Amino acid sequence: MRTTIEIPDVLFRRVKLAALHRELTLKEWFTHALERALENEVAPARRMVRAPVGQPGEHHIPGRTNAELAVLLENDAPNPG
Repeated sequence: MRTTIEIPDVLFRRVKLAALHRELTLKEWFTHALERALENEVAPARRMVRAPVGQPGEHHIPGRTNAELAVLLENDAPNPG
């Protein structure tokens, strides 16, 4: 994929020299740099979500089977819940 990015001139010159010293093209240097950056990135922790279980007497959402949901969607009927 081809894209355009803007980086400061001083940084560009440093990158160009680093690529030259490693005998890499700029494309190769940026590809390696981005891969290293992603490898070091820590994935965000997933948040545990509890199922919506209500206490006796609390309002709750009635369960529906797939067949019931299909009929409701097919008929575009309001949920009588």
